[in-house]
Amino acid sequence: YFLLALSWARKYGLRVNLDLHAIPGSQNGYNHSSKGGTANFLQGVMGYANYQRTRNYIRTLGELISTPQYENVVVIFSILNEPRPDYIGKGVLKAW
Repeated sequence: YFLLALSWARKYGLRVNLDLHAIPGSQNGYNHSSKGGTANFLQGVMGYANYQRTRNYIRTLGELISTPQYENVVVIFSILNEPRPDYIGKGVLKAW
């Protein structure tokens, strides 16, 4: 469905802001970021695994939207929405 939506956007001259609103483990602990409670991105038991999964998603999506077919359709790629430095750690988040 994602590729279909991009093809419709291209067909009708629309531009897309691709936003990773939720990532594995949650970047802020809010229920709209994959789960409510604590953020397990870059910290906790699964912190590194969630980081690796997120990095792979960003790389895959970045490669896709950089192809000639989609490069003028997806004009913004927001890789992390509303991270909470009080959960993740400000230094850790900046380093990422």
